[in-house]
Amino acid sequence: MEIEIYKTKENTTEVRVLFQKETVWLNQAQLAELFEKDRTVVSKHIRNIFKEGELEEKVVCAKFAHTTQHGAVKGKTQEAISNYYNLDVIIYQYRKKQGICCIL
Repeated sequence: MEIEIYKTKENTTEVRVLFQKETVWLNQAQLAELFEKDRTVVSKHIRNIFKEGELEEKVVCAKFAHTTQHGAVKGKTQEAISNYYNLDVIIYQYRKKQGICCIL
């Protein structure tokens, strides 16, 4: 597993990309930052992609454990498991943003 960090020329957007299984993986928060949308918009859009059968969830989604700050105990971390989406979802959302389909 490898993590890369990408920034825009203006250093306004920073996205940490997870490389594993020969593809890149982003969670919903990272997708929201990448496409400059609210996470709830990204979540709804991803649900629609799966509901309409445009991509198969078990193929493009994986659960990865990561460390987060503990909300109740200052300075402590905890392990969380989140859904991450592969390059197929990222490209699909990019195409929608570019106007091929005007959902996002």
